Amino acid sequence: MKTARRKRTEKEALQYLNDNSPPMPPAESKAAKARIRLSAQPNVEALRIVGQANKASAGVIVISEKADFSDVLELQVRLIRRDVVVSSPHLEMLNKLARDILTTGVSGNEFKKRATYILSIETALSKEFQRNEREFIRSNKFGSW
Repeated sequence: MKTARRKRTEKEALQYLNDNSPPMPPAESKAAKARIRLSAQPNVEALRIVGQANKASAGVIVISEKADFSDVLELQVRLIRRDVVVSSPHLEMLNKLARDILTTGVSGNEFKKRATYILSIETALSKEFQRNEREFIRSNKFGSW
């Protein structure tokens, strides 16, 4: 039988997973939630799952031998989907990456390394702010002005 503290910890870990992980297929999401519920330390397991999912999502970026500006835009879209907005550290790195692509050119492997690093940085916005923005967007209230 689970204690109240254990239930609260699992609930926090599942909320962290929902807030920070990229979109996952239903089967993968179900498996991740089961891993959290069965782990000795649910919060640590949630951190591990989110980290692995973010690294895997960075590896999905498919580019040719040389990166171009559209790859930077794709990376920016991924950040917007994950964090709702692009915060200043991400924006600075995206601008530098775009500038390097346009001036000197960036190889595909170098772009993947930089994209993985950019996706690994957490946003400067609080989780509560991100949650409120998601709820606002889902409720579609912005279209009724």
